[in-house]
Amino acid sequence: MAVYKEKRQFARVQVKWAATIITANGQLVGETLDMSQVGLSIYCKEPLPIGQEFRLEIQPPNCQPITATAMAVWSMDTTFLERSRSFVMGAEFEYISENDIKFLGEIIRNRPKERDCQQKLEHSKSFEKDRSDKQSKIVAAEKQVSGRIYPRFKVINWPTTILTKDKVIDGIARNLSASGAYIYYEMPQNKAIPLPLNAQVALVIKVPDRFPLLIRSEVVWSRIISSNEGITLLGAGFSFTDIFFSDRQFLRDMVAKYAW
Repeated sequence: MAVYKEKRQFARVQVKWAATIITANGQLVGETLDMSQVGLSIYCKEPLPIGQEFRLEIQPPNCQPITATAMAVWSMDTTFLERSRSFVMGAEFEYISENDIKFLGEIIRNRPKERDCQQKLEHSKSFEKDRSDKQSKIVAAEKQVSGRIYPRFKVINWPTTILTKDKVIDGIARNLSASGAYIYYEMPQNKAIPLPLNAQVALVIKVPDRFPLLIRSEVVWSRIISSNEGITLLGAGFSFTDIFFSDRQFLRDMVAKYAW
C-alpha cells in the first residue's frame, strides 16, 4: 500500500492513444484515458483480473510505441454509459524504459496549464468569504431535489474523474456521504455547460492511501458557481446508483468519524 501511495503523487494527463493489452490468452485492443509516469487508465472491451500482469503497447501519434509491463489494479464497468468500450481499467507500470518515462514526463510538463478547482478557490476571496452561505444554499437545494439529507464528511482535494457518454471531466470531490457526492470542476467559459439533471455518469474518486472509489451515479443538481478570467467553476451533486460494498462501507466509516 505504501508503494501505491507514493505512485499516486505523480501528475497525470489525459491522452487518447491506441493501446494493445497482451496476455497469454491473447490480445485486447484499447484506448488510454489518462497516463502518468507510473501508470494509466485505459478503455477496453474486457477487464483483466485485479493483480494480473500483462504486456502493454501504447502508440502515441507520430512517435515510436511505448512498450511496458503493467499490473491491473482496478476496473469499472461503464456499459451503462453506452460507450463503444465497456470498461475502464487502472494499471501500474511494472517495467517501463527510462526513455519512455522521460517522454511521458515531457508530455505531462507541456500540457496546457489550467488552474485546478482548489487554486480557483484560493484566488477567489469573495467566494471563500461567502462559502458558508453558499453551502447552506447547496444543502437546501439537495433537500429540495432528494427530499432528504444524508450525513456527509468534507474532503480536501480528492481528484475525481467524471465519465459521461461523450466526455471525460476532471474535478475535485468536496464532500461525500455513503449515498452521494458534491464535486467541483472547471471548464473554459465558452464551454461551461452544467451537467444535465438525471444524467447517468461514472465517478472515479481517488482516495489517498487507498484504491479509487468506483461509482455509478446520477446527476441530481448542477450549476455554475463562479466565472472569471476565462475559466468557469461549476458544481454538481451526484446520487450513487451502484457502488461496491467495500466502497460504501468505507464511506460509512468516514461519515461515522467525520460527519458534519
